[in-house]
Amino acid sequence: MADVVGGGHRAAPGLPLVFHEAPMVGFVEIRLADDGPVTTVEVQQLNGDDGPSLLVGVHRPDGTMDVAVPVDARFDAARCAVDPFLAHMDLGALTVTDFDRRRCVIDDRSVSVDVAVDLPEPIGRLTVQVDHRFASAGRPSFVPTVPGQQDPTTLRFMLAAGLRNLPVGAKPDVSVNGRGRSPAPAGSGKRRGWAARVGHDIFGVGLNRTGSAALAADGDGGDSGEVEILTTADRPIVAMERDRHRLAVRLYDEAGVPVTAAPHERRTVGGTFTVEASIGTVAKGRWRAGPDLDGWWLVLDDVQQSWFPGWSSPMEVARYLARRQRRSGETWCWEGRTVLTDVGRRDEGFWTVRTSS
Repeated sequence: MADVVGGGHRAAPGLPLVFHEAPMVGFVEIRLADDGPVTTVEVQQLNGDDGPSLLVGVHRPDGTMDVAVPVDARFDAARCAVDPFLAHMDLGALTVTDFDRRRCVIDDRSVSVDVAVDLPEPIGRLTVQVDHRFASAGRPSFVPTVPGQQDPTTLRFMLAAGLRNLPVGAKPDVSVNGRGRSPAPAGSGKRRGWAARVGHDIFGVGLNRTGSAALAADGDGGDSGEVEILTTADRPIVAMERDRHRLAVRLYDEAGVPVTAAPHERRTVGGTFTVEASIGTVAKGRWRAGPDLDGWWLVLDDVQQSWFPGWSSPMEVARYLARRQRRSGETWCWEGRTVLTDVGRRDEGFWTVRTSS
């Protein structure tokens, strides 16, 4: 299968530390109010090799998600397993089919979606229509990974040029197998609206993933953006960028000196690290690395996601506090190793999520 949509990767020099880019660049997510075979519907804008495409995700009451893509998207189950925005989901049916309608346009001021597709029973025909124009452009945001994940776990970072809920005057129109479904309400008073989110100009990457990744021998692997963002000695060990968005991992030794590649000395080293975005630091933790046969092992420990949006918006502050509360006591840990072979480099590893009692 040809590489689908977006989805490049960037690897750290000599260490099992890899950014995998997500193809999603925009989305509409609508939670439904009443009981039925569908709890949430999402329509994703994808950045494809052959131009923009779509993905429709249908969340089921049992926690699985069915996915539908048009034939020209070239998207399969293997791709879902490495997509930073899908890898944590329990994939149900994957339907590759012709859409009757497939419009999805999201910019900094408006959203216009008109999708109609036939899915396997018991869902049947799904239609989604949303049209709304916002009064102002959205604020840049960071969305941390879903808390309390089960296997498989993937630490992903989402940056958005604009992320907001649909107001009550922009009621989405959703139909499942001929039955109209009401969106779930959210908020009250002047902030009353729908449990429906719109994201514009999304940039997302996963920091490694469960499983293994085969990379080119030089560790460059991929063609998304430039590896080095800065040309000083403080350059990140791995970085990825697109347009206004940037994500970079910086390693520091115990003395606070930047580490830009696997050390030449064959001994255990470590220190602290940060994940920095174009809107500020979004994660931090500690790291240890050491020689392992033909490569290196690496542990990222006590990894915590955190980004403060500032005091300009009470709603953003409330959302930040709610997210922080949901992740209270939660830390992530990556244990991986790099193996150098005759045909290139292989990274293996896995994430675990720890919660304090």
